Amino acid sequence: MRNVKRPCAVIAGTDDEAFKTDQLEPELRALGIQWPVTLVPDIGHIALTLDKRALAAAVQAVEKMTQ
Repeated sequence: MRNVKRPCAVIAGTDDEAFKTDQLEPELRALGIQWPVTLVPDIGHIALTLDKRALAAAVQAVEKMTQ
């Protein structure tokens, strides 16, 4: 992750079954990574790819990176 040279953002659901999403931002910061982290409420791991709120969060994250 430290070698990524392009803008990145992390989007995850608060109900993710695979990751402790409340720890994503602190873990990234501990690695010196300053990517923005968006947590979408009440969304699980698979639902993150299907839910309209998650899609909207992804679009918003990309728009912020391209401004």
